[in-house]
Amino acid sequence: MFYVLFVFLLGHEWTRVAGKEIATLHPRQTLQAERLTIDGEGVRYALALPSTAGAYEVKVSYPATVPCDIVLELISQDNEVLSKSFASRRLLNTEKLIFHVDARGTLEGNQPWLLVRATATGIHWLGPNIQAEGLVYNIALEPLLLGIPFEAFSLAPLLLLLIMVVFSGFYHVAAHCKHSHVCITETLGTYTDPPRWKAGATSSKREN
Repeated sequence: MFYVLFVFLLGHEWTRVAGKEIATLHPRQTLQAERLTIDGEGVRYALALPSTAGAYEVKVSYPATVPCDIVLELISQDNEVLSKSFASRRLLNTEKLIFHVDARGTLEGNQPWLLVRATATGIHWLGPNIQAEGLVYNIALEPLLLGIPFEAFSLAPLLLLLIMVVFSGFYHVAAHCKHSHVCITETLGTYTDPPRWKAGATSSKREN
């Protein structure tokens, strides 16, 4: 518990691989203001995955002012590509990669590493002769439950409350409309029905 809190407050945990410091990405953690060179070799991350089977989503978000595509790759220690995204920009300037690990927390028997790369594309908003060299981005690793990120379930109580408010409002409006309809019907009935004394007088004349 204290270790997770420490990592959360510190923001980064580093792993030393081949003489290089590599940031470690934990589930339900977001690293902000990360930097990489466009058309460069990319940035590698160590994934601190538990030894349990599960599905995860890596999400990278970056500003739309930088014309580039993000490519996410899961690689082995031998740099073999295990899984890869396809720079689809499905939601604004966000790139995602979903993957599954086995009960040992491995992918195809390998401990997966994440490689984030950016390739230049399009025209910069300052002009065609301007080329951005670097990119600042946020990266997050989210566990999935039934294909939905865990963070989405935190909105479930709010969504349930909203549904209850809507149905409650609909019930009160329907009850009010029904009451108004009854009142209008009763009011119209007092004007359309003939007075009882006139009806009685008419009946007496007919009998005579």
